[in-house]
Amino acid sequence: MRSKAGEIMRQTRTGQGVTIEELSRKTGVPQEIISRFELGLERVPEETLSALLKALKG
Repeated sequence: MRSKAGEIMRQTRTGQGVTIEELSRKTGVPQEIISRFELGLERVPEETLSALLKALKG
């Protein structure tokens, strides 16, 4: 089951045409962690979530 935050991040990411691979390169967060977060299988620390969201903003 996807988490609400993970689902929102996935929708934002895909809406911008950004792949998990690209987001991983921009942030240094492993692709597997991003994928698992979006799927609701893993929680990420607040600072990691902040880095992911900042990368999607700009």
